[in-house]
Amino acid sequence: MKWKIFLISLVFIAFSCKNKDEKQSENSIKISERVHYVKDNDGVEIHSGKFKYFIKKTDLPFKKVVLLSSSHAGYFLEMQKQDVISGISSPEYVYSPVLRKLISEGKIQNVGSEQQYNIEKIIALKPDAVICNYVESFENTYEILRKNQIKVIFIDEYLEDQPLQKSKLIELFGVLIGEEELAKQKYKVIEEHYNQFKKLAKSSHSAPKVLANEMYGNQWFVPGGNSYLAQFIKDANGDYIFKD
Repeated sequence: MKWKIFLISLVFIAFSCKNKDEKQSENSIKISERVHYVKDNDGVEIHSGKFKYFIKKTDLPFKKVVLLSSSHAGYFLEMQKQDVISGISSPEYVYSPVLRKLISEGKIQNVGSEQQYNIEKIIALKPDAVICNYVESFENTYEILRKNQIKVIFIDEYLEDQPLQKSKLIELFGVLIGEEELAKQKYKVIEEHYNQFKKLAKSSHSAPKVLANEMYGNQWFVPGGNSYLAQFIKDANGDYIFKD
């Protein structure tokens, strides 16, 4: 008799888990093949690449974040929420006059670079979260931050190979800072304009050859044929010489 009760319990648990997974799948908001999130009354569950996070509703919205990738700053700037950024790495790669002014005034702190982050300064800023690209060699740094009750969230936007999906990440940032509706409106405008220009470019009778590269140290790096930059060039009716 006991084994029958045990068996029934297992079946009940299996169905409960299945129903929960199906419900999560229905409520899942897809950003790209790599990123999606699910919201419920308790908070938001984020899937970003191989990483998964659950952020409680009581911890949202984030009021203060540190960015260890300066490329993430654009999402906050687009929503005019640059005041949420308390620290940023490699500020020399920031070209926005608005952000550069905040950096020069000390309202956004320089927290180092990929060569060496200033962990003490990050901890002293007491951010709600550190948002960054995942770099395996910095796992020890991430662990120190976690031990100081700082959330570390990996959003590897550079791995997105579609420009619009990369732009759509603004919706996830909007969820984190309490500006979800604004972020959706911003993305809708970006998407409409992008597709308009894409259509216009396709009407051109010429397809200029394009070379894209970046010098880092004493080496030249070029985007792969499946990268978002290669897709940019294709959508602009360009002929990227390394598309294959």
